Amino acid sequence: PVKVGRGSKCDVVLHASGVSTHHLDFLAVAGPNGPVLAVRDLSTNGTALLSKPGDAPLRLAKEVNVQVLNSSVIMVPFKVKAPPDGKLPEGARDSLHLEIVGAPGADADAGGEPTAKRPRVNEAEEQELAMRGSTSKAAPPQP
Repeated sequence: PVKVGRGSKCDVVLHASGVSTHHLDFLAVAGPNGPVLAVRDLSTNGTALLSKPGDAPLRLAKEVNVQVLNSSVIMVPFKVKAPPDGKLPEGARDSLHLEIVGAPGADADAGGEPTAKRPRVNEAEEQELAMRGSTSKAAPPQP
């Protein structure tokens, strides 16, 4: 598994205050047509999954493997205490934007046009590299 959290021993280190020392794992699990990428929440404050733009964030059940689709967004922590004015401070939540290399549609740009192919490594290395994603600030989930 690839470990994500605030701890220095994690593979991906995040800095939002509500992120647990070891918040979640990304791992390969058996799917109907071979291995798929999954996320497992191990945190106190929860993890949210946005499978596609416009969807409401889904709070993941703790310690359950949930398949992650290409272009999913993982938001951590799910539970954030809002100040009295209701506006979350900058940096209250981190997000991981995932691109699964080799997934259907992963080799196309936003307009559906094919993009240049990258040199191939083995499938496990591709999934690990692709799922590390990038971190950025995310808007809070809508009620």
